Amino acid sequence: MSDKDNGERLVDAVEQARLLSWSLDSLYRAVRAGWVPAYHLGPRLLRFDPDETRQALKQKEGAR
Repeated sequence: MSDKDNGERLVDAVEQARLLSWSLDSLYRAVRAGWVPAYHLGPRLLRFDPDETRQALKQKEGAR
């Protein structure tokens, strides 16, 4: 795992899915749909900011 410039923690896909109680497939579908922000650090390497994810999902839920 890595730290962003402001000290926030980035997590890998397995950890993000665990935090959301989602399967990895559901997480990857949400990323492809644009619902969950992800940092692409390589062709197959994604990292997530748990706080950004929570905010994005709250906004999506509020838009319904």
